[in-house]
Amino acid sequence: MFIFGIACVVLMVVHFDADGTGAAQFVNSAWPWLPAVLAVWIPVYALNALAYRTIVNLTAPSASSPRLRYVEAARLTVSGFAFSYITPMGFGGLPYRIMELRGRFGTSRATASTLLYSMTHVLSHFLLWTTAVLVFPLCYYDSLDIPLAVAFAVFLAVAALVFFVFLRGVRSGVAVKAVRLFAALPVARRFTSAWAEKYGPAAVRVDEGLAMLHRAPLAFLKALCCEYAARLVNTWEFVIILAAFGHTISYADALMLLAFSSLVGNVFFFLPLQLGAREGGVAAVTALLGLPAVLGLYTAFYTRVREIFWVAVGVLLIKFGAGGGNAPAKI
Repeated sequence: MFIFGIACVVLMVVHFDADGTGAAQFVNSAWPWLPAVLAVWIPVYALNALAYRTIVNLTAPSASSPRLRYVEAARLTVSGFAFSYITPMGFGGLPYRIMELRGRFGTSRATASTLLYSMTHVLSHFLLWTTAVLVFPLCYYDSLDIPLAVAFAVFLAVAALVFFVFLRGVRSGVAVKAVRLFAALPVARRFTSAWAEKYGPAAVRVDEGLAMLHRAPLAFLKALCCEYAARLVNTWEFVIILAAFGHTISYADALMLLAFSSLVGNVFFFLPLQLGAREGGVAAVTALLGLPAVLGLYTAFYTRVREIFWVAVGVLLIKFGAGGGNAPAKI
């Protein structure tokens, strides 16, 4: 998959007729803007950490149970996303956070809270994508054609189904039912039964966590709003990057770039680092906005530089912050 992603990037470079002029501009004029691009992610991670802390503390079984400090939440957030960037399917951050938390909070609470945060993070992406789909006809109606309108309608239907299933799960539990349904598939039963038995306890913990969300909806809404706000702040990254290349774009343009590149990247989540998918998504939206498609390719490369920097920070936090999850509890 990694080789396939590299091949896609090479094909895009050839197809978009990228030359040394754009690369020279990247080196000469775009690099001074890098600190600003990196700085955008400070409030993004700060909001992510606040959401994670809220979810973990929401799952406390009693008032005397240990709470997650914000500093710990921030470290686990940056390090967890670093693991997600560099592991296959982007799943590495989830077990890392569970392992860090279980020493003080217990395996059950660590698993439930981390899985619930992951669900909240996914829901925030759906909110971002839904926002972009609703904003597009208002700001770019000249570019809206029938195939695009049909695609938007299909997406809105899928998004509505996702939120319906989640809200239904909050009220009555959905994880255990999904595992049982998966184990009962007629053709794949003999392969899925062992999987269902292995992950059945985790499904129980997810439903227990969903029940907690049902009892404290305002706390969950706070966490979801923090995650959604982080996505909106993240949008400024594209405003700054395009300014580095000498192009002024609106916030709505940047929202389209972030939302649709994120959507394409998540559809092709199996590609390591979403290599090729994200570049293609940014290039496609850039062309749709009337800018050169090759500019989208340079923009995607710029985001890779930012990503590598924060991965390095996350790894350093793992190195120097090991054992933070077992520190004495502080409210």
